[in-house]
Amino acid sequence: MPCCGPTPVKSNDSKSSTAVLVFYGSQTGTAEAYGKMLGTYAASHGFEPIVCSMNDAVDVVSEGKAKGAAAMIFVTSTYGTGEFPSNASAFYKELTAGKLDKHIAATPYAILGLGNSKNEQYNAAAKKLDAAFNSKGLKSILPMQLSCELQANGHDAVFRTWKRSVWAALGCSAVGTLGSTYAVEKAT
Repeated sequence: MPCCGPTPVKSNDSKSSTAVLVFYGSQTGTAEAYGKMLGTYAASHGFEPIVCSMNDAVDVVSEGKAKGAAAMIFVTSTYGTGEFPSNASAFYKELTAGKLDKHIAATPYAILGLGNSKNEQYNAAAKKLDAAFNSKGLKSILPMQLSCELQANGHDAVFRTWKRSVWAALGCSAVGTLGSTYAVEKAT
């Protein structure tokens, strides 16, 4: 199944860029929106982003697209009583069954969990995902970040700080450029 989000782009130096895989698990659309934003930011930093739901990521990873990627970046919420969102549960099932191991063995990752700290299962999906990666010996490019929607600015302030940390961990400056990747035409 094709992924949504930005089309892979070439970096400004005309050489093919390294892939960054952005996978989201979203029940209400918040994690999906952040995932799509991360894809745009990845392109602005010269990466070739692939952005899709975690369930669609099963195919992306199985096709070998995680090998050689700079990182797999996950943004996930928790649904109900600690479950993964419906568009993320298949990825977790395949991951814990060991079916993705050979495809992700050397790919670093980062996780942003979105939740509500009043919930007994606060960010359970992100915690389970991180524990599964740790049990497989995968390396995180930075510590898992957990966000609570009850903060003054909701998830936005945490997301902004976290995404800067992701790019720094990948060796990028805080500000990317899209160069001539996109053009805006004046309406007549």
